[in-house]
Amino acid sequence: MNRNGISKTLAIVAVLVVVVAAAALLIMQPSSTPQQVSPAPSPKPEQPAPAPQPQQPAPAPQAQQPAPQPQPIPVPAPQPAPQPAPAPAPAPAPAPAPAPAPAPAPAPAPEIKSGTVEVTMKDQEYQGGTMTVKKGTKVIFKHMDTSLGGGDPGIHNVVEKTGKFKSVDMGFGQEWVYTFDVVGVFEYFCEPHPFMTGKITVVE
Repeated sequence: MNRNGISKTLAIVAVLVVVVAAAALLIMQPSSTPQQVSPAPSPKPEQPAPAPQPQQPAPAPQAQQPAPQPQPIPVPAPQPAPQPAPAPAPAPAPAPAPAPAPAPAPAPAPEIKSGTVEVTMKDQEYQGGTMTVKKGTKVIFKHMDTSLGGGDPGIHNVVEKTGKFKSVDMGFGQEWVYTFDVVGVFEYFCEPHPFMTGKITVVE
């Protein structure tokens, strides 16, 4: 920089210094206009102190929970050793089937009598008095009983249960003949001795 430049710079700085000093003097001089004094503010009424809030009771201390007891670990029971399966019992031998019982022999066909047949009354029964005869057969009832006594009248007769026939009373040695000419079954008895019975079946 040359001298002229330096001189100009110094001149500018000097002017600035003078301006700043003049301004400072103006600020420092008191103003001729009296300043108005603001009235002091009236004291505000004191607010009543707030009522003290009741203190909340301190929470009761929580009871401490007992520490959980450790659960025992179950120990598995020892399993019994498997028992070997018993050997199956041998099946019993089947019993032999019983031999079938022989069929009963058929009853022989009753003898069918015809013509003239005799029934003897002896020992307080009709001997030969139960039979099968053909229609038209004559039956002779003969009293040959010698066992009667001790006050027994010694009389026999032949009475059909439904009243189809009835003989005469017979003494010892007497007989009575009846012809069976109707097909059917005829049961008869002795009136003086009702335990004496007989039956004659008549067929064609």
